[in-house]
Amino acid sequence: MKRKYIVPFTLLILLIGAWTYASQHQQSRYRVKALADEAIISEIMVNLLNNDHYSSKTVNDEVSEFTFNKYLENLDYNKQYFLQEDIDALEKYKYSIDDELKNGKLEFYFEAVELLYKRLDEVEELTPGLFDKAFDFTVSESFETDPDKRSYFKNKEERLKYWQQYAKYMVMSRLANKIDKQQKDEEKAEKRGEAFEAESEEDMESKSREQILENLETRYKRRKEIDDEDQFAVFINSLNAAFGPHTEYFPPQERENFEMRMTGRLEGIGAQLMKENEYIKVVSIVPGSASWRQGDLKENDLILKVGQADQEPVDIVDATMKDAISLIRGPKGTEVRLTVQKPTGEIKEISIIRDVVVQEETYAKSALITNSKTKHKIGYIYLPSFYSTFGAKEGRESAEDIRKEALRLKAENVSGIILDLRNNGGGSLQDAVDMAGHFFERGPVVQVKNENRPARVYGDRNAEVAYDGPLIIMVNNFSASASEILAAALKDYDRAVVVGSHTFGKGTVQTMLDLNQFVSENAIPTRPLGSVKITIQQFYRINGASTQLKGVHPHIYLPNEYGYMESSIKSYENPLPWDSISPAVYNKWTENHYNIAKLRKNSEKRVSKSAVFNEVVTRNAEYKKERDETQVSLKLEDELAERKKFEDNNKEFKNLFTPDETLSFVSLQEYMPEDGEDVIKEKKERWEKQLKEDFYLAEVLLIMEDMLH
Repeated sequence: MKRKYIVPFTLLILLIGAWTYASQHQQSRYRVKALADEAIISEIMVNLLNNDHYSSKTVNDEVSEFTFNKYLENLDYNKQYFLQEDIDALEKYKYSIDDELKNGKLEFYFEAVELLYKRLDEVEELTPGLFDKAFDFTVSESFETDPDKRSYFKNKEERLKYWQQYAKYMVMSRLANKIDKQQKDEEKAEKRGEAFEAESEEDMESKSREQILENLETRYKRRKEIDDEDQFAVFINSLNAAFGPHTEYFPPQERENFEMRMTGRLEGIGAQLMKENEYIKVVSIVPGSASWRQGDLKENDLILKVGQADQEPVDIVDATMKDAISLIRGPKGTEVRLTVQKPTGEIKEISIIRDVVVQEETYAKSALITNSKTKHKIGYIYLPSFYSTFGAKEGRESAEDIRKEALRLKAENVSGIILDLRNNGGGSLQDAVDMAGHFFERGPVVQVKNENRPARVYGDRNAEVAYDGPLIIMVNNFSASASEILAAALKDYDRAVVVGSHTFGKGTVQTMLDLNQFVSENAIPTRPLGSVKITIQQFYRINGASTQLKGVHPHIYLPNEYGYMESSIKSYENPLPWDSISPAVYNKWTENHYNIAKLRKNSEKRVSKSAVFNEVVTRNAEYKKERDETQVSLKLEDELAERKKFEDNNKEFKNLFTPDETLSFVSLQEYMPEDGEDVIKEKKERWEKQLKEDFYLAEVLLIMEDMLH
C-alpha cells in the first residue's frame, strides 16, 4: 500500500553533497549549475511516484533500466550522434539510476549530457563539408529512416557515411518541395494567363543545400542553448515514462505553456502539441480554432518546419516546446506555414491564418436531417468536448447544452437522435455523468477508483429524461476519456447503439501538483521547481470493466479512416493495464430494444459494397505497408513519383462518395448576431455541406433507418 507523501529530512544532507559534487565539476563545459534544485526535484519525484502514483510500481532497478534506455533515446532519438563506445561507457549506470535519484548525485545524467555534446560538436564540425557540392539524385541508393532498425555507430567513419546520406535525403526532400511548388505556381499562372519564369533544377538544388545547412546549424545551436531546466526535464520525464504516458514533469515556463494549450487563451493555430523525441507532435485540434477551420492539420502530424507568411521556414526538429510554440504562436490575422509529416510519411505544407478560438464552434450544436423517401426526421448533435464552467459564475456547460439540443430536436418531432463524439478528447467528468442522465432515469454512470480504496460511484440522481427515443452514439479512435465514459454507460444500459471504431482507451485520471509545496523546511530552492501531472485514479464502467487500454468497442464497426495509425493508448509506452472491479447495481433500459445482430449484418452488407469504405480498407493496408518500409530511395524521380501517387490517391478518394440527394440537412446552430447575415449564411451552408459529404454519417443514418423499421 502506498503511503502519503512526506519529504524526508535527509534532503538537507543530500543537498550539501550535491553542492560539493557541483563544485568539483564547475570546469566542465556542460555541467548544470543549479544541481541543488535538480536534487530537490529528484527527491520529490521519487517519493511522489512511489507513494502517490496509481501504479503499484516503485523506483527500483527495473525502473532504472527503463530510465537509462529512455533517456539515451530522448537525447539521441535518431541515433545520429552517439557512438557504441559511448553507450558502453554509460552501461555502468543502468541499474543505479534509482539510487542516484534518491541521493542527488545524478552522475549518469551529467555524463550522458556531456557525451552527447562532445559528439554534437564533432558532427557540427563535419557538417559544412557535406554540402560543398551538388548531390547526384540519379544514383540508385537507399536510406534507412527508422532508428530502431539501425545500431549506434561502430566508429566515426560509419557516422560520417550516415550523415552523408542524411544530408542527401534532407536536400532531396527540400528540392522535391520546391519542384512541387513551382509546378503548382506555374499551373496557377497559366490559368490566369500570366507569364511564368521557371527556376532551373540546378539553382533549386543549390538553394536547397544552402537552406538545409543553415537549418542544421540552427538545430545544433538550439540544442546547445537548451537551458538547465528543460535539459533536466528531459531526464526526469524519462523516469516518469516508466510509470505511464500521462505522468509528466513541467518546468515552470512549460507549465504555463501547458495551461495555455489546455485553455486556448492565446491567439494562434489552436492545436495541442507535445514533444515526442526530437519532434513536435500534434496531439489534438481545438474545436473552433484556426487549425480546426482550415482542416488539413490532424492529430499525430509531426511539425518539421514553421514559416512566417512568405519567409523561409525554420526547421524545428530538436527544438524545445518553448521555442516551437514561440514560432507557431502569433497575433490574429497573421499567416503561419507548417511543414508537417503525416503518419503515412507524406510531407505537406499547411498554411493557417492565426485566429482566436471561435467560441460558438466549441459548443454543442445540432442539425435536422430529413429523408424525403422515408419522411423520417433525424436529429444530429455534434459535441466537440465536455466543456464546463468548473465553478465559474458565467459560461456554458456541455451537459446542459446537450439537454437543450435534445429538447429542441424532440420539439421538431425527430424519429431518432445521433450524438457524435468523434474526435472528442474528453473534459469534464461531471458533465459526462449529467449528460448520460438526460437519456435514462436515475442510475450509476461511472466508477472512479483510487489505489487500495473502494471505487466511488458517480451517478445521475435526476429522474427527468430529456429524450427517450432511438439513439446512436458515433465514436472513433480519437474519442477519449469523458467520451468513453458516456459511450460506455449508454452501451451498458442498452440505451444507445454505439457505431464507429474502438475508442482511445484512456481510463486514468491525472492531477497537477506544484512541487514547491513538497519542499522540506530545511531545503531552500533557488527557483520555482515546476509541476508534475501525475496519475492518481482509474475509471471503470458500471459493468466493472475498465475503459483503460481496451476503450469502448462499438456495437457496429465501420472501417476506420485512420486505421493505419497507431492512435490509441496501446501505442504509448507503459500504459496502465486493463483490469476490472465489481459491477455497480443498475437496471438496463427496457424500451427501444433493437436486434443488434441484424443491424450489424445490414451495415456490413452495405459497407462491403461501398466504394468509399472499400477504399478506406485498401488505403489502410497500403499505408501500413508503406509505413513498415522505412528504407527510402535517394533518387529524386522516385521521391517525386511517390508524392504524385499520394496526391492522385487523395484526389480520387475525395470523389468516391456521392451524397444521397434524398437527404436534406438544416443547421439549428445558434450563431453570433455580430457576425452579420452574410457571415452567418456562409457558416451555416459550410456546416450543412460538411454533414452532407460525411460518408460515416451517411451510413449511420442508414443504421438509424433500420432501427426505425
